[in-house]
Amino acid sequence: MTAHTSDNIQQWFSENAQQAHDHDTSESGRSHSHDHHHSGHHHHHHHDKDDFHDYMQAVADYKKTFLVRVDYDLRASLYVSAPTKRKILEVLKKIGGERLTATSYVDNILRHHLEMFRDEINCIHQEQNYHNII
Repeated sequence: MTAHTSDNIQQWFSENAQQAHDHDTSESGRSHSHDHHHSGHHHHHHHDKDDFHDYMQAVADYKKTFLVRVDYDLRASLYVSAPTKRKILEVLKKIGGERLTATSYVDNILRHHLEMFRDEINCIHQEQNYHNII
């Protein structure tokens, strides 16, 4: 991820944190003037409180899904490319916490992928087996 991209995310995050706060205060009976002086700062998109809530929910879901330790009885080696390994280790260093291993993180990612794309994988398998018969 380039520095430029992470700057954008931080800017999005801070803008939206401020905006969600503004919506909260205006809904509690104070004036709506907060909402208007912000509109100049938004470039070409407008995120409301629901977007911010969805974003925070997505972040929470990510943590629950991927940043959890897995305990293994059986382990087997798989190789990844050096650049991918560097990225994985960088992510772990920054957000992994004390107990999360690279093996757990990668295992979580792969299990999630297989669950998400189970239907597509099975479909490809069936297509190939169908074609083999002919």
